[in-house]
Amino acid sequence: MRKLAVSQDLALSLEVAMRLPKPVYEIVPYFLVAVGTLFIVLVLKQYRYAPMLFIWFVGLFCIIAGLGLIVMRFIARRSR
Repeated sequence: MRKLAVSQDLALSLEVAMRLPKPVYEIVPYFLVAVGTLFIVLVLKQYRYAPMLFIWFVGLFCIIAGLGLIVMRFIARRSR
């Protein structure tokens, strides 16, 4: 009986997590761009280390993904 209650609680928490509030959902692209910019700035300050190249690519990916989400949202709003 307890196992069923735990699985129901888990299903309920997943359902709640999937329905993010609109302000949180809309901030994700801007957050990605900010994190990507931060990563790239950190890499530019100390570019001597090899792992920094990986952080550079992560930052670049974050910026591209964030800008892509912003552009897709803009196109979706314009087409309505």
